[in-house]
Amino acid sequence: MKWLASHSTQEAKEEALWHAAWDGHLAVVQRLLQGFIYNQEVKDQALEIAASGGQLDVVEFLLFYATQPGIDNALKRAASNGHEATTQFL
Repeated sequence: MKWLASHSTQEAKEEALWHAAWDGHLAVVQRLLQGFIYNQEVKDQALEIAASGGQLDVVEFLLFYATQPGIDNALKRAASNGHEATTQFL
């Protein structure tokens, strides 16, 4: 985290969040959200990405940070990718 904070751009921090969400790395997502400031669009995109991959634990966590449009998009992505448990949760 210290290296990422001092050696990377905001874009790299956003990509780190999105990759962690896609891969289902809940602890990494939590640390990134605690350690850096992200705008609402980036947080909604992380939710959508996690839902696309069926990462239910990450989706549950990111729901706290989401807006209604982000939740709606996440639901569509989860359903279109066949992730029934994530779809039902959302």
